[in-house]
Amino acid sequence: MNLIATVVEIPVSGVHGISFLPVIVIAERGVFTEALNYVRDYSLNLTGRSLRARADSIARLLNFWNLFIEDEQLSIEEQTNTIFTYVDFRINGTLDLDEDHPLCDLHWKPVQKEHARNEFKYITEFFSYMAASFDGDGSVKLFDNAKLSISGVRKKHLETYTQMARKDFFAHLGKSRRFWAEIREDGFALPQWARPATTKAVFRPFPTEDEVTALILSEPNVTFKAIWIALAFGSHRISEVLHAWQCDVLPGSERANFFGPTTANEQALFLLAHPSESTYTNGTATRSITREQYLKVHYNRIPRTMLADRDKNKIGWKAKTLIGVAKVTDTFWLNPGAALLFEDCIAEIQKFHLHNRTSRRHPYLFVNTGARDENFGEPVKYNRIAKALSAAYRRIGLEPGTNGRNLHGFRHFAKWYASDVLGLPPQQIQMIRGDVSIHSQDEYGRNVQQFHQTMSQKRQNPLFQD
Repeated sequence: MNLIATVVEIPVSGVHGISFLPVIVIAERGVFTEALNYVRDYSLNLTGRSLRARADSIARLLNFWNLFIEDEQLSIEEQTNTIFTYVDFRINGTLDLDEDHPLCDLHWKPVQKEHARNEFKYITEFFSYMAASFDGDGSVKLFDNAKLSISGVRKKHLETYTQMARKDFFAHLGKSRRFWAEIREDGFALPQWARPATTKAVFRPFPTEDEVTALILSEPNVTFKAIWIALAFGSHRISEVLHAWQCDVLPGSERANFFGPTTANEQALFLLAHPSESTYTNGTATRSITREQYLKVHYNRIPRTMLADRDKNKIGWKAKTLIGVAKVTDTFWLNPGAALLFEDCIAEIQKFHLHNRTSRRHPYLFVNTGARDENFGEPVKYNRIAKALSAAYRRIGLEPGTNGRNLHGFRHFAKWYASDVLGLPPQQIQMIRGDVSIHSQDEYGRNVQQFHQTMSQKRQNPLFQD
């Protein structure tokens, strides 16, 4: 066996509810001190299980690195492709490798892509932690043993890795496979991806238009009704919507102030802003303060993305096209009646905020309006939204959780509605969903102008209007 790293758990006390710390032990060296410091510092905000998952990922990478790398001096490109190859083998496993294959000793079972993505995130998180521990030019040498060194990893590359962890980076695995095939002369066998199934799914991944319409019209809670509309006809993720602040809903006439005169549209402006980096705060956009800073100064809070894993208020944030210094994006309403109904809901929500003075406690838009405990007026949690959706489906006589009747089903519905009902081209659908990278304000303006021109020519059924 050529495995050199293993994880052991040492009991601790008085560390914010953590009963143990996972420690990486390296053969002929002992405790991997740098990783221990990383786990210890992260124990302030993570559960024991999350810490163990991070330690396991680092230990696996060490074992992989020891077996995979022949030359101790690696270029930046080689380092990057080594990490991608690690992800590749995690997804495909090593159980089917020949006995003489260098990675045969790993005995890895295949893991789901989301699991591999999380491991990639943990590894780049550890690299960033190590980079912050060094002065000078930001170079990192993780291990004093030359065979296990990762030298010369610069902060800009770490930032690239981190961005890839947020996006669908699996396309890079094929490129990495070709990279090693060209430079390795030992016939090293790389994993072969399984051929995708050709049979069609037998279930419908999203609710029908009639179901969505009935769901929205029957919803008595204006907060939930506004959320259902934003998901179904704004093509947003629930995590994106729950980050919204009260200042993120504006009259349509304000759209030009954020995106230029070519984006004129009188429908409600519902901004999505980066939960920590956006500089649009309290109705103004400046270069001087971010949302993270604003929350700290005015409310002694941190963005919901930065809360501990065990905190039920935590909400994620996936990569999305954001424009300008303010780092915001617009909502592209797929139906004018839905946009008007959303405005009506927001008017009621804003009255609630004004009457209960919620802005003294936090800036969030979607809150608990009917709670009878300390959650009254506080930002609504994901679990509460999921329960409300189940209740909404039962209210109209449908079984939740089937045929795409879940929160993510709205996003599939929005894509179908944009394609099959409105007949929008794929490029505009990508822009609506925020899936495509738009690199300049001018390019964004042209795309938006084309979208509005297309929409103005459509003969839409104005849902929700008498």
